[in-house]
Amino acid sequence: MGKLLGQAIESDRKHFDILTDWTPVVHKTRFTELGYCHLFDFWQCVDLTGDRPAQVGYQYATKAELMANLEAYATEYGCENASPKPRIYMNEIDALRAKGYAVIVWTPEELAGASRNRVEDRLCELGWEVIADLKP
Repeated sequence: MGKLLGQAIESDRKHFDILTDWTPVVHKTRFTELGYCHLFDFWQCVDLTGDRPAQVGYQYATKAELMANLEAYATEYGCENASPKPRIYMNEIDALRAKGYAVIVWTPEELAGASRNRVEDRLCELGWEVIADLKP
C-alpha cells in the first residue's frame, strides 16, 4: 500500500480526500475548465481552474459514460465553450432515451468541419465495440 494512502487510512480523519492525499493522472478535455481522471473504481470530472485539481460532478462507472455526458456536464458547469443542444431537439432526444434508445448528437460547431457522414459511420462501427464491452 502506498505511503500516503496508508497514512490516510491510519489517520483519524473520517473523510479521505483523494485529490489531497493522492494525485491521479488528470486528462485534459476540450473544455479548459474541466479534465477527468480515473479514481479507483470510477471516473470523474476534475475542475482545472484552481491552484489544485478538484473533483466535481458525477461519478461514472466507465470512461465512455463520462465522455458521453461531458458536453451536458460542461454546459451545466458553465464552461465557456460548451454548446448546449437546442431545447427543441432535446425533447425528441429525451423521448427516444425514455424508450430505451441510446442517442448521441453533435452540433455542427462540435464537428468542426469533420464530415458528418464519416463521423456517423465511424461511431456506428465503434458503437458495436462499446455495446459488447458494456453489456452485462
